[in-house]
Amino acid sequence: MSTDRQPSSPEARAAAHVTTQTPVDEDPVFRLARFEQTASGLAVRWKLRRSCSITPNQLLVCVALMLLASALAALMSWGLGHALASLFLLLQMVAVVAAAWSYARHACDHDTLVLQNGRLAVEQCCGGRTERTEFSAPLVRIGAGPGVDSLVSLSERDKTLEVGRYVQPMVRLRMAAELHRALLVGPDW
Repeated sequence: MSTDRQPSSPEARAAAHVTTQTPVDEDPVFRLARFEQTASGLAVRWKLRRSCSITPNQLLVCVALMLLASALAALMSWGLGHALASLFLLLQMVAVVAAAWSYARHACDHDTLVLQNGRLAVEQCCGGRTERTEFSAPLVRIGAGPGVDSLVSLSERDKTLEVGRYVQPMVRLRMAAELHRALLVGPDW
């Protein structure tokens, strides 16, 4: 026999329902968002970054090993009297360094959206350059272009910004739905 009894009055049932609701940070609707408690209140953060197979530090180690092997081959070629082979190996090392630098420079590109205290702050990092734009959360409009691959646009009066260029289209749509839901929830963040 169970000792749990359902409340009989409508007020008691409503109170029991309120206490058993899922907290916002455990809501299954928010899969991409991260919730943070800061000194100024609750913040919701989305970080949309490139999906890179190798980090810049791992790339540095790989390139260093390749350069070491190429330098040893160039020295051996030079020592054997094959100066032209050494020149080509040197050119190859320069090309590898240029490609690695370009990759590493953009491997950390991302868009970060933070919703807190009625403001939506969007930070876009591309190639070491960071731009920050703020919107008033109640006035933000979320839109997407006609194509499947279109970016998510955020607009408020005369400001328009496109986000999500570093993630797959399905992640973009998911983030837009989560942001829309968070904006509807209201001024709690």
